[in-house]
Amino acid sequence: MRFSQYSSCCFCFVLSFFCGGTLFSQENKIELLRPQDNAQANVPVRKSPLTISSSPSRTSSVPILSEKPSQISSPSNAAKIARTSDSPERTSQISETSEASESYDPIAVNGEYFVGWQKPKLAMVFTGPIAGYIEPCGCAGIEQMKGGLSRRATFFNELWDKQWPVIAIDAGGIVNKFGRQQEMKFQMAATALQEMKYDAVGLGKDDLRLPATELLAVTITASAKNPSFFTSANVGVFGFDPIYTAPYRVIERNGYKVCVTSVVGKTWQSEISNSEIKMADPVTKLKELLPAMLREKAHYMVLICHAPVAETNKIAKAFPEFGIIFCVDTPSEPPLTPQVNQDGRVQYMIETGEKGKYAVVLAFFDDEKEQVKYQRVAFDSRYKNAGTIVSLMGVYQKNIKRDLDANGFAALGIRPVPAPEAEQLGRFVGSEKCVSCHEESYRVWKKSKHAQAWHSLVETSVPPRIYDPECVSCHVVGWNPKEMYPYISGFSNEKEKITDHLTNVGCESCHGPGEKHCAAEVGSNTELQDKLRETLHITPSASKKLCYMCHDLDNSPDFDFDQYWTQIQHKELLDPNEE
Repeated sequence: MRFSQYSSCCFCFVLSFFCGGTLFSQENKIELLRPQDNAQANVPVRKSPLTISSSPSRTSSVPILSEKPSQISSPSNAAKIARTSDSPERTSQISETSEASESYDPIAVNGEYFVGWQKPKLAMVFTGPIAGYIEPCGCAGIEQMKGGLSRRATFFNELWDKQWPVIAIDAGGIVNKFGRQQEMKFQMAATALQEMKYDAVGLGKDDLRLPATELLAVTITASAKNPSFFTSANVGVFGFDPIYTAPYRVIERNGYKVCVTSVVGKTWQSEISNSEIKMADPVTKLKELLPAMLREKAHYMVLICHAPVAETNKIAKAFPEFGIIFCVDTPSEPPLTPQVNQDGRVQYMIETGEKGKYAVVLAFFDDEKEQVKYQRVAFDSRYKNAGTIVSLMGVYQKNIKRDLDANGFAALGIRPVPAPEAEQLGRFVGSEKCVSCHEESYRVWKKSKHAQAWHSLVETSVPPRIYDPECVSCHVVGWNPKEMYPYISGFSNEKEKITDHLTNVGCESCHGPGEKHCAAEVGSNTELQDKLRETLHITPSASKKLCYMCHDLDNSPDFDFDQYWTQIQHKELLDPNEE
């Protein structure tokens, strides 16, 4: 049903994607590119938490994780690893002043990268799921935050400028929800990965919730000379035809060959409900594919594993032929030191952290003492935003506005719902309605960053984010900031319905709609006045919960309620005797 509904649109997009066309609207053309060839102290190797017991002896025609057949053929040789120093991140004091942001030094906090490195023979760059975070988001100040596709592109540009032979591998897991905006985000991010010349990209469980036609548009192979970089061994879009979804990717760079595939584990398959996506047992499918992969005579074999740690451990143990296991179930930050299992055949365990904030570089050298080097890289503010990706972001934002103008919130799959307190408190009226009776509280609010929240979307965001529901939800009155949908009578950025009086984080963002309270205060019903005042009153414990709706671990990782509460605290007594 869904295929027939979208088929014409999908295949127009496919032709555009693979024939040098445009991904977005004609008025916002962005040319698509296909991937092209193109701390210093030694540290001990840390054992992976993915503890793998001794594997049964298995042989293949290709030594695993060896630059040449005679090298790294035993754990003792493979374990000769060096890592550039990378200082553990220090928790810095967050200040919301621009002066503090300007003084932030990402190198002092996160360390220098590739210190003392010569040009490697091969550098594999691994990046993990962005889970919807195509750019840094939050209140800590952009300089202090990590991640973002624009910064990532600058990082790759620096490696290309050094003429490093890079193979770029991304785990997949681009989105973390479903709906029209997620589809647009997936398309934009896929184009950004093309721009960064990625060689192989997996498919994550949340990606597989998107319509199969949207996935097919980026996974289909148009020609042998122009293949898609998306790959999965046990997931098929509309079936396991290799033209629709490549079972593995073979990359050649600087005389070396790398074979990459990905799987979605049985555990996470149960969370995917999409009849147009075919899934099989990962172990069964890998066994079927392994002979063909080994015939490629690759120097390195990489497996991207979308599965919990326990299942990843079992799969890794069953397939020692894969010298590199890219583990998607990861801590929030990658380890500072490389993780290597040496039970049986050598396997490197790569973890890249959450939300695309880091990369891990595994580089190979002609040096008996340091054959392999490892570097954790934070995409921090040392990497400026790449103009090409900023342009893509601009097209993405324009397309959100285009759909919003054409069909309102429904175009993005958003439906405004009644506010939880609407029956008791009425509609949202805006903070200006409060000033005549609450002068002191209004004065405190006006001096706070909350009163400038909309400004950050208009003036400091490039491009502006004033039509993006994911951004707007924490910067206006009358939205659910956690689930990112509007309440009826809350702020609207639909065409001809824009409600400027509800911009910024205002009084009603915490206290609830003010319509009935305002009306009651000009009347003489003292009982109703007292009742509504009590309803609008917020206790300290309730205040803390409300703050964490926006200032959560994702957007304000170092948020300290006690510290920041003093900047917005205001108390007007319900009773003169109240303390």
